[in-house]
Amino acid sequence: MRNAIRVELYKSFYNRWFCVAVLIGIVLCFFNIIENIQLMDNYGYFANEIDCNYGSLSLFVHWLSINGTSLSFRLLYFVWPILVSMPFGWSYCQERRSGVYNQIVSRWDRMTYFISKYIAVFVSGGVALALPVFLNLMINALICPALTPNVNDYLSMVYDGNFLSQLYYTVPWLYSLIWCGMEFLWGGAVACLCFIVGAKPRLQVITILTPFVLLIVLDTICAILLSFWHCNLSLSPLNLAAAASANQNPEWLLFLEIGILIAVSFTVGRWQVVKHELV
Repeated sequence: MRNAIRVELYKSFYNRWFCVAVLIGIVLCFFNIIENIQLMDNYGYFANEIDCNYGSLSLFVHWLSINGTSLSFRLLYFVWPILVSMPFGWSYCQERRSGVYNQIVSRWDRMTYFISKYIAVFVSGGVALALPVFLNLMINALICPALTPNVNDYLSMVYDGNFLSQLYYTVPWLYSLIWCGMEFLWGGAVACLCFIVGAKPRLQVITILTPFVLLIVLDTICAILLSFWHCNLSLSPLNLAAAASANQNPEWLLFLEIGILIAVSFTVGRWQVVKHELV
């Protein structure tokens, strides 16, 4: 099992699609850095004493995952299901069509193959989302002052009841690093949704687009449900991957939805790979 996982992880990181996905994510994050450079240049660190006191120019208000008003934020957190699927979500479908799958399962059993493939897809998808966001945080730390956000600041999009909101207003560095870990979990959980379609698609692009389509459908369903229930929770997985949220995104909700996505992808994927699509 350990050797199988090592091989699949190697294949997931040493392929051009992983590099392309990370590069696209970094480019989108770089737009946010340019916006913050312009912001700091226009207003300056010490230009407005009131702004500095209230943290309106703070790193923890303007880095990508928390800055819900920027164009770069909207672009990244719309296409992120595609980015996390690009590195390795297509691999099972491609290996079935090319015949490589038959050679692999002749050396390993199908369950070992599936678990190692699942771990590789999860890890590569998580890194594809978390790495650009983490780099954005670190580079923005060189540009924006790391002032502690003020709960009364109108620019802050972390409200009472949101994910670790108390930690955000007390130890914002720890909050930001934890959120980068949450990005990893979201990226991995959504990338593994590629297993749902199994080896049926003839084109790899269909497999890559599967998580995106599923999350768009869930987003539409959640919007309809919220309009009827008048609920203040942010239920859509498409939106929960960002720290900035207009509705509440408490810790239990995030871990519950991530757990559901993992359970569904693992159960359906195991049925597809191990039980249904036999050699």
